[in-house]
Amino acid sequence: LAACARLRAPATAANFVVAGALPAALGGLCFLCFAFPIAWAAEMARRILQATLANGIANALCAAWVQYGARRGWYHAYVLPLIVLEHERGGMAALGALDALALVCVGCGCCAAQLAAPFPRAKAAEAAADKRLALRGLLV
Repeated sequence: LAACARLRAPATAANFVVAGALPAALGGLCFLCFAFPIAWAAEMARRILQATLANGIANALCAAWVQYGARRGWYHAYVLPLIVLEHERGGMAALGALDALALVCVGCGCCAAQLAAPFPRAKAAEAAADKRLALRGLLV
């Protein structure tokens, strides 16, 4: 802005330069500097992930890790970015299937726990509704 004032540019042109052209140019430079290394790193991570999930034992370990992480609250921090990375090209995602399996297993355990040791309710109708919902969730 000070350079535009020294060069006696009109105020409107100075605003266009400061608010539009300069950020666009800097953003474009950042894109050129960082887009290709990030794309390369994502491709390498995708290849490592696919190679890991192609092995049966490593796939079982990943399934256990997804299940463990689902119970610890790691879903958004670790599992979801890997699923998004795996889905990026539009193909099938083994981690997505493992994630669905882990979430279904946790939900099934919650429904079984509700049936085994129901939460005490003041009204019998609420207790019956809880039991029906837990049984429905367990059977689905």
